[in-house]
Amino acid sequence: MLCSKCGAPMAEGDKFCTKCGAPAVSMYQRQEENTSKTVICRFCGKTILRSDRFCQYCGKPVEPDQQNDFVSGFDIYEDSDSETGRQYTEADEKTTRKTITRQAVVLLSGIVALVIMAIVLVWKLTGGSDNTLLTASSSAVSGISSSSSTAKENNGKTELNEEDFKSDGSEKYSTDVFSFSLPSYWKNLCEKDSEDTFISFRQKKSSEEGYDGTLFTIAEVDSSEIETIEGNYELLKQDGDFCYVVIYPDNKTYNTEDEYTKLEYERLLKDVSYIKQSFELADMQGEDKPEEPEGPETEGDYIIADSNSRYITRDDLTGLSPEQIRIARNEIYARKGRRFNDASLQSYFDSKSWYNGTISPYDFNDGMLNDFEKKNAELIRAYENENGINQ
Repeated sequence: MLCSKCGAPMAEGDKFCTKCGAPAVSMYQRQEENTSKTVICRFCGKTILRSDRFCQYCGKPVEPDQQNDFVSGFDIYEDSDSETGRQYTEADEKTTRKTITRQAVVLLSGIVALVIMAIVLVWKLTGGSDNTLLTASSSAVSGISSSSSTAKENNGKTELNEEDFKSDGSEKYSTDVFSFSLPSYWKNLCEKDSEDTFISFRQKKSSEEGYDGTLFTIAEVDSSEIETIEGNYELLKQDGDFCYVVIYPDNKTYNTEDEYTKLEYERLLKDVSYIKQSFELADMQGEDKPEEPEGPETEGDYIIADSNSRYITRDDLTGLSPEQIRIARNEIYARKGRRFNDASLQSYFDSKSWYNGTISPYDFNDGMLNDFEKKNAELIRAYENENGINQ
């Protein structure tokens, strides 16, 4: 025990301080004191009298400005319990946050309930239909919860809305000189400009935000001018004096600060593979159309020349060697521009005037084949399995 006046040590039971003569104050007497006359020691947290000059527990001097740390009978200290002097901990803070969160949830639930009750009341008074009630209720709840949905998108990883990329088929695009197909969702997500010899696509979202949004341009260019193209490009096909290319912009044309716009733009760029698979030159009419060799000379360039326009039968395969059957099956894919890992097959098709291999085997899929081609490829494979060839 320490003297509250001078801080000198005192023996238990002493009635006066032997150093300064101040009377000793017992614990019982301190507890009986009015709380308005007490403060909390800033060093040890014990309750002491406001008039004490030293804490009788830890011996630290009582600072004069403690007299101002008093509100309604309790001493207020930063980051401490006002009654006990206990320091607040991180656990206390978490508990407080949880309590506030629970209160917010209860409050929000109450608001939703009140809004729905109001809608039901209006519906009864106006004689609305069940569908009207359901629609209005859904809209109200969606409106109230929209802030939490936005927070989830902002705080978490941004992801594309896959519903926007659901395709119910393909959309054909064409100019006077070529055509190709893209998934049907392009008509909703993109805008296009076209002339006789080119088609240019822009991301609609970027355009609406005030950006250029150009994705790429498909164009016919003179073979002698291909090196003058500004920007990156990919060759789709070369036909005589003309090349057909995909041209990409030099710079980013979308809002780089909008993560969703960026992801959608990059996703749309991947669909260039559909163009590579389906790209075809338009049939030329009249005098401009080159004459094609007829009869055996034309057919001699293929094993089965019309496997892309009729259903073949097993009779068409009878009499062919295993190698000819293998080529007949693969020329169905070669017509569409597929390349081959097998060196002998690649060399064979490279020698054909009609072949233009631009699609990697890994990018190719059967979705670019027409029904004749799909069925004929299946028939040839079944014939090979039945006869134990080309396994």
